[in-house]
Amino acid sequence: MNSKLIVNGIELDLSENIAVPLNLSISDVKEPEKRKRSYSKSIKLEGTSNNMQFFMSAYSLSMDVLQSSNVSFNPAIRNPCEFYKNDLLIFKGKLKLNEVIIQDKNYYFDCTLFSDAVDIFAKLKEKKLNELDWSEYDHTLTRDNVVNTWMQGVHVNGVFTRNFGADSYGYQPQSFGYIYPIVDYGYNKPGTSTFRTNQLYPFIYVKEAIKKILNEALEGENIEVDYTTSFFTSANMQKLIYGFGGGDVMKLNSTYSNDMKVEAAGDILSQTITGYPRYYTDLNGNKQFKHFEFNSAYNIFKDISFTAPPTQNINYINTTTGTLTINASGIYDINLSGNLIYTHAGTDIGGSYRVIMYTDGVLTSTTSRSMTEGTLCSISRTLTRDLKAGQKLTFTIEFFLNKKDGSIVTVDVNDIHLTLTARDTIVDGSPITLNNSLPDIKCSEFLKGIMNLFYAYMSDPIYNVVTNKSTIYIDTFNNYYKAPSNYDDWTDKVDYQREITIQSNSLVQGSNYIYKFSEEKDFLNNEYKRLTGLNYGEKSIQLSTWATGDVKIELPFNTYVPYKVENTNLIYPLIIDKSIDTTGKETIKPYKGKGMLTFYNGFRTEPITIRNTNDDTQITYTVYPFTHHIRYRENQNFEPLFDLHFSSRNYTFDGLQVIPDQKNTYDYYHARFVNEMTSENSKLLSLYLKLNYKDIHDLDFSKLKMIDGILYRLNTIKDFDLDAYGTTQVELLKYLG
Repeated sequence: MNSKLIVNGIELDLSENIAVPLNLSISDVKEPEKRKRSYSKSIKLEGTSNNMQFFMSAYSLSMDVLQSSNVSFNPAIRNPCEFYKNDLLIFKGKLKLNEVIIQDKNYYFDCTLFSDAVDIFAKLKEKKLNELDWSEYDHTLTRDNVVNTWMQGVHVNGVFTRNFGADSYGYQPQSFGYIYPIVDYGYNKPGTSTFRTNQLYPFIYVKEAIKKILNEALEGENIEVDYTTSFFTSANMQKLIYGFGGGDVMKLNSTYSNDMKVEAAGDILSQTITGYPRYYTDLNGNKQFKHFEFNSAYNIFKDISFTAPPTQNINYINTTTGTLTINASGIYDINLSGNLIYTHAGTDIGGSYRVIMYTDGVLTSTTSRSMTEGTLCSISRTLTRDLKAGQKLTFTIEFFLNKKDGSIVTVDVNDIHLTLTARDTIVDGSPITLNNSLPDIKCSEFLKGIMNLFYAYMSDPIYNVVTNKSTIYIDTFNNYYKAPSNYDDWTDKVDYQREITIQSNSLVQGSNYIYKFSEEKDFLNNEYKRLTGLNYGEKSIQLSTWATGDVKIELPFNTYVPYKVENTNLIYPLIIDKSIDTTGKETIKPYKGKGMLTFYNGFRTEPITIRNTNDDTQITYTVYPFTHHIRYRENQNFEPLFDLHFSSRNYTFDGLQVIPDQKNTYDYYHARFVNEMTSENSKLLSLYLKLNYKDIHDLDFSKLKMIDGILYRLNTIKDFDLDAYGTTQVELLKYLG
């Protein structure tokens, strides 16, 4: 027999007349998220003794699959398989068992073969971009850390690491780490050219995001991705960043802020004060007694015997030294409560206590309250403090007893309760995690959006017998097809005995093709639509065709509108809501939108000031980091090279020139292929070819096919199986150049 099917390393029995028709399609290469890919029609394997043994876990009602040690097949997953014809590897992927059929006491196993890549989008499932592991980039919010991301480096696993080339202008990002671009989100800035550190968000590089997504999808697979294709190495990808698209100011991660809570409770068990009162003689010669000098101050963490250990979490309480160390900067609400009562043998003329908080040994808060002997007195102290990591807090209670003799005093302090709770407000010194700052988007949606933007394909895994690994290639269709001079001549393979059909405009799905980013309603996006009638960055193609309706290609992110600040040369994206009431009063507030996609263009000359969050300390820089949906030449000028938009702008808010056609996403990546589908000269040829197994083994969708002197792109191969059908139906799209 010339057919061979191997699953999990075991060769299964095939009937002499079994057909394994394969379907291969370039449309599946273009749209991997549809999860069709290359696949076989349903094949039915007979219940031979070999096959019965292999599939036992699928049909045995008494077997416990998890407890059995001799299971060759797991019916819950797709199992790796290889299909050979004449010793040629025709298909490598996964086998899925659809069902077990029992008929006249004979067993049959209904199966389908799928290519490896079918699982990539399936494995991502509901995983979100901000749920991937970005922990190596955890860092502290400081002005230096913000500014360094513009042209120096970032913290990687706590170590400062350069992520730019040798230039000193931020022109050569190495596409890993994070960057704090200048974006106006409608927060209450100190000035048009001044931003507080907590009013900026860290963005990620798209290239690294895709790598992390694919690593997640391919974990545990013997599949790797080639990151040397032009899709990954182009300047467009190297400088492309993605991040926060507007909304409320960044907050601490809720889990982190909960971990920053410190709670301690306990009692002082009958602390006894003994000693003689201090006194002085007043102007009238009378003795004036003061409080006892001996043991009059108690350190809450050192001198109090807690009935239960404190809840320490991130902040550490040292009961030996009596200090609490703040390990994470933040704004803390501090609450101290409890009760005390005192008695003594002498004459009582009252007293008082005070609670003192020391920060790094310096008194920073105090409060006093009077006491009466034998009466329960409540302790209560509430305050809010901006605390830095590493600072040490000490809390003490001091007693002032107005006594006229040296009798023994007993003080009982009980039900002491101290809590330090961090607010979720981000301040200088706060921990920043990319997981907490990234937009909420599914990995599959993000990957599909980037591939659709650049009209990219994802290949089936290509197996390498030398490395024993399969490789997936991702690239734009601009770079997918080989030169027209490098084609396969299939003229002699045409079966002229079978029907040949030619359709014009057959792939047209509507009369209006619309390419757009997510449709946002922020102030400047609304203004652009009001002035032009179009969404920002949108391309609409009207076709004269029998088809009706709109075909929309909408991406899951926006570029937002760059804005030139009045009386300055400062240009940055503006994402705000603006309204004007009947009295003419203008109200500006943040706008919550989808994630932002933009290029980082390095420095441009114009002063910008970065101010600390906690105080008015600030530094003014002579240059600022310039982000824009247009990629500009690497200099201080504004010479446009490429626009992420699908069409040129009809109106600008940044004062920069409109970029010429042929330099935007649609014209560069999409136009030629849309033209082949929608042009009056578009032709879809359907015919039958005499393809053999070597043709399928060596099949290259990237090479054009020539028939009778006309070049075509290969669109689909339907139900290829030479043994079953003899010739195979093929669809070809006329190449228009």
